[in-house]
Amino acid sequence: MTNFPNSVYSPRLKENRPGVVYDSAKKTVTFVEDITKLEDEVIAIEENLSDKINRISHIFVYPKGTASPLLTEDIFRFIVPQDLNGYKIVSAHAAGTSAAFGDFFLLNIRNSRLSHSIFIDYVAIDEGQKTSYTAADQPVINPSYDDLQTGDELIFDCDSEYGSIEGLQVFLTFQKVII
Repeated sequence: MTNFPNSVYSPRLKENRPGVVYDSAKKTVTFVEDITKLEDEVIAIEENLSDKINRISHIFVYPKGTASPLLTEDIFRFIVPQDLNGYKIVSAHAAGTSAAFGDFFLLNIRNSRLSHSIFIDYVAIDEGQKTSYTAADQPVINPSYDDLQTGDELIFDCDSEYGSIEGLQVFLTFQKVII
């Protein structure tokens, strides 16, 4: 049996942050406590960690050796599965198996249900680069159009007549909406 110092397992009374209420009926409650924080930094004894897990989809749009089109057109469609109902898109990036050629490559994603792009600024891959992570202009998600429902159709399209990339892959990060 491991012997822990008293400070690790001794019960202490802490007040929850205003507005946070303990609910013993919750089935997904995980208890966390950070005893290294100062009293004014302790947020709550209860924190539901299961709702804070991101889900990431790695989508192969074009196989290695196949270049994305230079024309503006729909190139891929993703149907939102039931497991992502109530999630929102919090991040989107793209990469290729070879560097982008032309001035730059732009990828747009729109939700057919909302009839609007999910971006304020599209996913860009700069000339000579393999990923959007290094782009001068980073993608910005529009919070008005980031929510998902089961069956939503996300339509990927090349919004650039200026460049192309081979082996296009898209990385979407989804996060559960916490109410």
